[in-house]
Amino acid sequence: MNISTYVERRPELSHREIAAQLGISRPFLTQLLNGSRGPSRATILHIEKASGGEIDVASWFPMPAAAP
Repeated sequence: MNISTYVERRPELSHREIAAQLGISRPFLTQLLNGSRGPSRATILHIEKASGGEIDVASWFPMPAAAP
């Protein structure tokens, strides 16, 4: 799943709590969610590990649209 879905499925947690679980800052989590920043490769791997694999590496790389 992607990070947005991960956050949406945890309505009982604040962004600060989710960021702490993922080992990132709350401002950085917000930037990831609104698309104003992207994570480094190292951060992608860190987030995947911290989420227990729920946020997978592939979710950061959108699949291209199929050609008509």
